[in-house]
Amino acid sequence: LRGLSAGLGAATEAAPVTNREQVSRAYRGVLEAADAAGHPRQGAQTAEEFRQALEPHLATDRESLRTVTAVFVRARYSQTDPEAAGVEEARASAARVEARLRGTAAPEPT
Repeated sequence: LRGLSAGLGAATEAAPVTNREQVSRAYRGVLEAADAAGHPRQGAQTAEEFRQALEPHLATDRESLRTVTAVFVRARYSQTDPEAAGVEEARASAARVEARLRGTAAPEPT
C-alpha cells in the first residue's frame, strides 16, 4: 500500500502554474476582496468596467487597481504568456488593493 499511495501522490500533484494562471489568481483575489467588501463584479462587466465601478470605493491604491486590471487583461487576451515581471507587478498591485478593501492596509497619510 505504501508504494501505491506514493505513486498516487505523484499522479495527483498539480501541474506547474503558468504565469498567465498566476496573474489570473492575483486578479481573482481582488474580485474576492471586492465582493467581501460589498462591491461584487456584475456578471456582464468586463474587467475594465469593473475597475471603473470599483475605483471610487478606493480612496488610495487606484493605480494598483489599474495595474492589476491591465496586466490581467493582457494575460487573458494575449497569445503570449506574461513575463515574470508582469506576474510580480500583478501580485504586488493585487495585494495592495486587497489590503485596502479588507481594511488591513496601512493608514492613509494625512
